Amino acid sequence: MEIELITPQDGRWQDLLSRLEHDIYSSPEYVTFSATHEGGIGNAIYGNDGTTQFLVPFLRRTLPDNLQQGDDLWDAISPYGYSGIVSQCPEKFPAFLEACQQHSCCQNMVSLFLRWHPFFTPDNYEPATCEQFVNHGETVFVDLEESEEAWQKQTRSSLRRDIRRLVREGYHVVMDQWEYYPEFVRIYNETMTRLSANERYLFSEKYCADLKEAVGNQLHLGCVLSSEGEVAAAALFFECGQIVQYHLSGVAGEHFKLSPTKLLLDHVRHWAKERGCSRFHLGGGLGGSTESPLFKFKSGFSSHRATFATSRIVLHRSLYQEVAERAGQFDQDDDFFPVYRKT
Repeated sequence: MEIELITPQDGRWQDLLSRLEHDIYSSPEYVTFSATHEGGIGNAIYGNDGTTQFLVPFLRRTLPDNLQQGDDLWDAISPYGYSGIVSQCPEKFPAFLEACQQHSCCQNMVSLFLRWHPFFTPDNYEPATCEQFVNHGETVFVDLEESEEAWQKQTRSSLRRDIRRLVREGYHVVMDQWEYYPEFVRIYNETMTRLSANERYLFSEKYCADLKEAVGNQLHLGCVLSSEGEVAAAALFFECGQIVQYHLSGVAGEHFKLSPTKLLLDHVRHWAKERGCSRFHLGGGLGGSTESPLFKFKSGFSSHRATFATSRIVLHRSLYQEVAERAGQFDQDDDFFPVYRKT
């Protein structure tokens, strides 16, 4: 099998994406952007067994000096989002991993944390011996090929009532009016602060500016304006092929009680359908929990579910254990992965 570490500039990366269904998170532009803001170097493992090709995008991270031992050791993690793998046959991914165990380009790779894409995770997946497959729970998506009548039946009655109230009070949605982008950034970070979110969910103006520059017209801005023309809520959406992703969202404090995001998501599913898209992915709840308020909010829009899972991959068990011991982490059953980065 052909196996190689490739960069985002390698033509095989874009060539494979041009022929297979994928999402924005697998694109070389997004991976390069993520490397700048999350750390590491944007890379992918490319594989070809003659009938099936594999692309595993990730951020390559050099291990700290205290965990090295004269070797150029590194590990990898999927960029923020659902990059997963791109392949004609993801069911063959375990066999691909076993081939990677023997290949020189992976000999110094200590671990790989892979976030699967909910739309492209195989049913009844059988992981490789070097892989721990973890099911984190359900995500919500809208089937845009269904009729609007079908949507209404799936939409929670209280949600429909709240949307009608927002319309009566003069709230309305505008798309891609980028003069409101600075307001989105302010409202988003204000929302994360109000929710006491982890610092990793706070994004700077530069992050947002670089994101727009990186993915271009695949990024969309949706804003809910009040009757006075104030931005009451705003969100970013990705459009890649026939998939629309709900990415980042915020609500202005003075409009919080009315939850104008309800009107925005209802508008975007109509907008995406008119553009010929097939699925609108709303994502899951906090920590993958179906009991979290965030999941319950999203589930009010649709009865359709997908599965979000991750793979924790250790190609060379002895190497992983050596690095864990250098880090002073000896509990191999610890849920934190990779355990040597726990501190």
